[in-house]
Parts: sequence; C-alpha cells; structure tokens
Amino acid sequence: MESYQIPLVLLLTILSANAQTSSDETLAVVNDYLLPTSVVPIHYDIKLIPYLDDDNFTFDGEVNIKVRADEVTDVITLHQNDTIIEESSVTVTDLMTNINLIIVNQTYEALYHFYRLHLEENLQVGREYEINIKYKGYLRDDMQGLFKSSYTTSDGETRWLAATHFQPCRARRAFPSFDEPALKATFRVSIARTANRHALSNMPVVNMTGPDPDNGGYIWDHFKETPMPLSTYLMAFIVSDFTNLTTDNYLSLWQRQEAISQAEYSASISLPLLRALEDYTDLHFFLPKMDEVAVPDYQSGATEQWGLVTYRERNILFVEGVSTSSHKQSIAAVIAHEFSHMWFGNLVSPKWWDVLWLNEGFARYFQYFTLAEVEKDWRIEEQFVTAQVHTSLSVDSVNTSHPMTVDVASPEQISAIFDTISYGKGNSSADANDLFTALDEQFTEDVGPNILDFQTIMETWTLQMGYPVLGVIRDYDSGAVTVTQERFLIRPSTGGTDTHDYKWWIPLTYTTKSEMDFISTETRAWLNATDTRATLTGLNVDPADWVVFNIQETGFYRVNYDLTNWGLLAEYLDSGDYSKIIPVNRAQIVDDLFNLARGGYLNYTVVLDLVKYLQREVDYIPWNAALTGLTYVEKRMRGADEYDYAVFKSFLLKLLSTAYSVLGLEEAPSDDHVTKLNRNQILTWVCKLEEPNCVQKAQEIFALHMADSQNNPYTGGHIWRDKLLPIRTNKRLGKFPELPSDDGITDKQGLVVPKCSLHLLAHMAPLRGEQEWNFLWDRFLAYSNVSTEQTLILGILGCTSDETLAHSHNSVDAVVSFISSLSGVVTKSEQADKLKQFIEDNQDALGSSAVTSATNTLVSAERNLAWLDAHAQTIAAWINATDTTTVAPGGGGGGAPSSYSSTTVLLMLLLSTVSCWIGRF
Repeated sequence: MESYQIPLVLLLTILSANAQTSSDETLAVVNDYLLPTSVVPIHYDIKLIPYLDDDNFTFDGEVNIKVRADEVTDVITLHQNDTIIEESSVTVTDLMTNINLIIVNQTYEALYHFYRLHLEENLQVGREYEINIKYKGYLRDDMQGLFKSSYTTSDGETRWLAATHFQPCRARRAFPSFDEPALKATFRVSIARTANRHALSNMPVVNMTGPDPDNGGYIWDHFKETPMPLSTYLMAFIVSDFTNLTTDNYLSLWQRQEAISQAEYSASISLPLLRALEDYTDLHFFLPKMDEVAVPDYQSGATEQWGLVTYRERNILFVEGVSTSSHKQSIAAVIAHEFSHMWFGNLVSPKWWDVLWLNEGFARYFQYFTLAEVEKDWRIEEQFVTAQVHTSLSVDSVNTSHPMTVDVASPEQISAIFDTISYGKGNSSADANDLFTALDEQFTEDVGPNILDFQTIMETWTLQMGYPVLGVIRDYDSGAVTVTQERFLIRPSTGGTDTHDYKWWIPLTYTTKSEMDFISTETRAWLNATDTRATLTGLNVDPADWVVFNIQETGFYRVNYDLTNWGLLAEYLDSGDYSKIIPVNRAQIVDDLFNLARGGYLNYTVVLDLVKYLQREVDYIPWNAALTGLTYVEKRMRGADEYDYAVFKSFLLKLLSTAYSVLGLEEAPSDDHVTKLNRNQILTWVCKLEEPNCVQKAQEIFALHMADSQNNPYTGGHIWRDKLLPIRTNKRLGKFPELPSDDGITDKQGLVVPKCSLHLLAHMAPLRGEQEWNFLWDRFLAYSNVSTEQTLILGILGCTSDETLAHSHNSVDAVVSFISSLSGVVTKSEQADKLKQFIEDNQDALGSSAVTSATNTLVSAERNLAWLDAHAQTIAAWINATDTTTVAPGGGGGGAPSSYSSTTVLLMLLLSTVSCWIGRF
C-alpha cells in the first residue's frame, strides 16, 4: 500500500492546512487560561460515589493529588467547575515533613475555572506535596463531565447509569484537577456502587470492599493504578447494569442486556483492529484490558479514553439483516479511529489544544490504514480519497476556513475546533516542531541530505490557510509543461482584505497516456514556494497524449489543465480504455472538475464534456466522487424551469444507466462489500430521479412487506432495507426537496441525519393515507431496540402529506432550530421571498440567534439563485445540443405550495418535517 508510506505523502494529504503565527496579544489571552507552571501534578487518588437511586442525582467525591513544586510560590492553582468544595476539609501536606501547611484563603475565578489555595508560606522547589479535597456535585444531564443517563427496558422500566465525558476540558467538573493535556499524572480510582450495578474505569478492578453499612450498603470497586501518566481528559468511569461480550478475556463490549446480540460484529472486529495497530507501531497496547461501552444517548460519536472507549449506541451496535452495509463500515471505522488514539493522542498527547490536529489528523488517517489491514476487500485506501481527502478539500476551500493550528483559549473555543479540518487534515506531550524534527530525519534518510529541508516545506502548509490549485499549461509544439499555483477558493471574493501571498512547496507527480504509470507516487519535481510558475522542460509529452498530475491524489491540491488537455482526457475516458486510468484518479479528475466549475475556474460545459463518460462507469470510487459533485448541481437545478430540469434529470439517468444495469435491484450472493455500497448509491439516485422500473419495484416491495410483514421474503430486512431503503426521491411525497448540507459536509460525529424522502420507503408508499403511515409507525415501535432502523423510518414519517398525521407527532417551536439547514433547499426566488417574509413576520418569536441563522440561510439562497442565473441555461443547452435523449416536458423540479406542518415530540422526526416545510412554500 504505497499510498500509506508515512513521511511526506501523509502530511500533505491529511495535514494540509494552515496555521497563522500567533500575535503577542493572542498568546497573552491563551496564557490567561493556562495554569501557572509553578506546581505540577504527579498522581491522583480519586474516590467517587454517584447516587442514582434518588431524585437528586448527586455525587460525593474526594481527591488526593500529589504535586511537585517547580517554582517558589505560595499559591496553588487548580481547575474546578460545577462542584461544591468543602473548604474546611481541604489540606495541603508537605510529604517530606508530613506537616499540613496553613491555608490562609481559598478563592475562585469563574471565567477561567481557577480554584486557588493561598498558603501562609512558600512551597519549596523540588519538594512534593499532597492536596486533599472533599467535594460534592450534581450528575449533569447534558452528557458533559460526570453525567447521568438512562434507558428503558422492554418492560417499560427506566434504568439509570452514570458516565463521564471529559474531553476536552471537563474533568474539572468531576474532580478538582490540573485539567490541561500536557499535565499528565498517574491515577488510582475507587468507585462506590449498589449491588445491582458494576463500575468500569481505565484500569481493571484490583479488589472490592463492602457492602458499607454506613453508606447504604454500597460496594467499593478499587481500580489498579495506571501504569503511566495520562491527561485528565482521558480518565473515565461508568456505573451501570450493562452486560458484556468478552473477547479473549481481554476486550469487552458493554451494552444494555436487550442489545447484547447487536454487539457481536463490533466484538469480532475490535481485537483484530487493535492487533493491527500493535503490529504497525511495534508497540503493544499498554493497558491490561480494553472496555468498549455503548451509551444510549451519548453526546459524541465516540471518545477515546485510555482503556475505556465510550460510543453512542448506533456507532457500535449492528444488526445483521437490518443495519446497512455502510453502517457496518462506519462502525468499524469508528472503532479503528478510537483505537488509533491509544497511540496517537493518548500515548503522545498535544501540549495544548491549538494542535488538536496532532490527535485527530493522525487518528483519522490510521483509522483507514488499520481498517484496510483488517478488511482487505473493502478498498479502504481508495475510499480514503473520496471520503476524507475530498471532504477536507471541500471544507478548506472557503475564506472562513480556520487554521489547522489555531489559537484557542477558553473551553468554548477549544470545543469549537473539533471539526473536519482538525480531523480530516490533520508518556510525552508533543507539538508540531517535535513532529517535524522526527519526520525531517526520515525525510533526509529517504531523499538524501542537502536536498530539501522538511520543516521548510511543511511550514508552507501549516503557517498559512488553504491549499493550492495547480495550473497545468502545455506547449503542444515543444512538449514542455508549465505549472502555476494559486490558492483555491470555492467562492472567490472580490472585496476581501486578505493580502497574504499564498504559495506552497508542492510535490509534483504525474503520468501520461504513453507512460500510463499510476503506481509510482514518487515526487518527480517540486514547485517551489518562491515561485508562482515553473516550466517542466524534461516532460516532453506527445501532443496527442494527455497528462495527469497528482497520482493517486497523494498531494493535497487540485489540478486545472488547459482546455486541450481536458479535451484529451474527456475523449479518452469516453472510450473503451477509460479503466486504464485507475479509479482513484478518475475520481480525482471528476471531483476537481466539479469544484473548479463551482469556483468559476472553468465553464460547466467542460465538466459535462468529461462526465458524460460516466455512462460507461461502473466502479464505486469514481461514482462516489461524481455523485457528490452532481448533488450540488442537481439541488440547484431544481430551481430551473420545468423543462430544463426535466432535461437535466433525463441526462442524469443516461449517465447512471450502465451502472444501474450492471448492479441491478437485487443483491447477489457473490456481491462483495463495495458492490453493496455501490448498489446503494446508484439505486438511491435512479429511484430519486424516478426511473419507472426502480419506482415500480420499490412500491411492489413495500406492498409485499405491508401485506405479510412476518412471512414475506423481505422480512429479514437486508435485501430491501440494505439495498433499497437508502433510495431517495424528491417528488412522490409532494415533490419536497431534501434537507441538504450546503457544502456537502456530513455530521462531524458521523450521525446520518434523517431527511425528507431519504429512503426508498418514500417511493414504496406515498404515505398519503392513514394505513401506510400507521404501518410505518408500528414498524418504528417494533424496532424500538434498533436505533438505526428507527432513524430510517422517522425520515419517512416526517414527510407525510396528511396534515392531521403530521400534527399528531409534531412540535412548533423546534422548527426554528433547523432554519439553517434549509440553505441548500431554497433554489427559487419565490421560496426565498417566502422565507424572508416568514422571518420578518416572526422576528420576536424566533429570537436573535434564529434570525441570524435565517439571514445566513437567505445569503445561501441568494448564492443558489445566482448560480441558477449563471449556469442553468448553459447546462440545459449543452445537454440539448449533445444528447439525443428525448425528454417529455412536465417532470419539473418543484412541488405545489401548501401550508407547512408545525407541531413534534420527536426531535428526529422534526428534521424531516422541516425539509418538507420549506418544500411546501
């Protein structure tokens, strides 16, 4: 797997963007939030008693912190937030003399979460002290810090549990601490629980004591001390009545008793993933056990506490025959990501959160590497390009993109940078210079001394925002190629104030039609950061040959060729030899084209000239890239006039025809995992575009399922649910458009948000009648133990055209929260006018934040309308001039206006209802 070799390819692919140097003023603000360096922690002893069986949901705690004085000081500063300290119990003991120091005052600084102990005398440098603090607190209900959660059994009984989520800086909500990632210490934990529950922490239980008659019969679980120091955010503990599946007496998955069978796939994949990481790093996992816990309503997708990983239920539980193939892959990827953190983030942690990408960038990369080692037929290396590189390129292509290394100070700022840039681009603590020093040694070994300085190269990628578009201009007489660079922007600004001269050291890889070498990713030339252009005189390309740059898309940049080379590529791809260009580079060409056109670098006719080759394409990887680009165009073309949109739909169906024919509607026993993924994405589009056979088949399947849901051949679920449920439509339920993400970015935690007409069920039943709606509602209740299945069904229920049914499960106020999600839906001026009028009429009820969100939505709507004015007629005219498909007018893109639904008790149902709401303008 050459594309996984570490030094340069890795960094230029996933650590692609951008850090701005910190000003003295900015550093001063950051330092205000940092603890003084005078005292550092060595070890924590923590005792906690969470009370889950009373209505107050409180906890008692006690912490002993061994510290060392590194500077002379008479003040000890810790972090504390949301706990009540028993000040009279606080002691500071000199461990050399065993004498308690006199505390003259205790103060709090709420803004910084500082808790200060003011001493009568100075601490002595090099001497160790012990701080003892007793405190109380409330189990939170927001999934942060030490929180309470619950689930309901099939008998209707509510079961309570306590769990933690400390990342990035919430350990201070469970115990007073030095709550910064660089301030590592060892931990020993004791948790009290009732006899009907058990406790988990980072380490295994070493012994139990109790029941304690003086404290309600609670049993104490005493956990082994951690073998090495760790950051406070990596500590964790859980008290629950969960049951477990154990693998090899080493790795256990914990979940609700009723969901234990849903953990079997995760149990089967977890240990191989962990072993693959051990094999690659040549470092055995450092703790004596690994627990994975499925928390029913966990806030994050998952969190990588050392030895105790917590997951949102749907990110770890899988039901064969019910959950989809894509969900299966998502589960494996999440596990691989969290396990990667055991090395990248836990063993080596950032000194501060400004270099979060040192955690998340490497963990995201190695989740793909590790999964590829375990699931060798899933083509994970290629999926990495379309799922991660393309997503990161999209996110980092706007003026508002934040630096990868970004100055953060407050907890709110720190939480805000857990996003796509940090994840997708990017017994000690590390910073970027540590990384560059290590990689420079390997770089020198690989390419030889005195060639290039690795840190100089990398700083052009980490000390400025964005990434380049490489211009490739050929001299067809001499065979020479000139390359240029400029910053790529998806929405170039004409009135911006950014005068920075963006230039990068760009590694150039390329091949030609005659050479046809898509295997080697060795850098063949460099475009220097001191140059905006350079001529590659030794290339000597035959004038009839095409040239392709960025082999296997190992460089983090886009490529724009001269029109002749684009034409040569289009001609070659639209021939029987198209597959000689490997799938990843076909995907790269298509993705670059769509984004270059969107950014105004070339005309959409160039895109159409090339993507017409898709009527030959059957591979998952290029289609995945193509459908991402087509999604942006199709959503906006819905705002075109009825005939032009019908022409465009017909053209799309022609592009999809070969893949649709090859894949078919039914799963074959021989289908591999990627074929299943491919069928899902192709059928999604074919049925959304209302291809008659697809629609008819879908409706037949749903009718069959309704007629005999217990005995029909689709009861097992995987045939119709895994392959047909993901098919979407935008018409059958009143022609409502989907709820989009304007930049095509998925939820950063991996949650698939239900959308109006999201699945084939929308074609299976128009849901205009009570019988169909009630059938699906019954299925929703029947699958109360399978959250993924409920998500699918809720996405349909919200799109009923029956106002009474919609009102029976709705809520008015929550609609406001989702106005921002409408940005990609509003593609007609009358829709924008209606939304604007709605905002003006309801400003007082909406509030300032919703009005701001709505204003941003209107700005996006204006961009959609501007795009229509600039491109819709061009696209339709090109299709009419070059495509012979006959289009019957009348298949237009918008639904008839009607009143929108208001009123839901189901938040997920509301997400679907809102997308329908705007469609009914």
